[in-house]
Formats: sequence, C-alpha cells, structure tokens
Amino acid sequence: MCISCEVRLECLADALNSRASFGVWGGLTERERRAMLRRYPDVTRWEDWLREADDELAHELRSRRTPRVLAYVRGSGR
Repeated sequence: MCISCEVRLECLADALNSRASFGVWGGLTERERRAMLRRYPDVTRWEDWLREADDELAHELRSRRTPRVLAYVRGSGR
C-alpha cells in the first residue's frame, strides 16, 4: 500500500525526523528506519535528503518499487 501512496516520502521523513519507534511509516519498518538513522547520522532534514540526495538509497526510495534498505545500509546493495 505504501509504495503507491502520494505522501510516502513525507510520511517517511516525518517518521525519521521524529524517531518513530513503532509501525510502518513511508513503507519502511522500524528496523529499516533505525538502520537508516545509523547509516546517515548527519542528516537533519530527511524530507530534503529523500527528495534531493544523490545517494543510491535515496534514488531507490524515490522509485515506485519496494526498497531494499537493509541491503544498502549494510553495503550489499546492487
């Protein structure tokens, strides 16, 4: 459901900014979001990063397919 949602990136950004501990937000589980927060500790404005970053994971999250977040943050993405 989340992949086709028009506000998916905003939802994910809000969860990352507020450090939401439970549930699925923007299509990512709490485990995936925690991994992102650890991998990108310097990001302060997640919505900007999600929309503009020239990062392989950011590109994946902007696409309309299920992201492989844990693979990227562990260094085994594509």
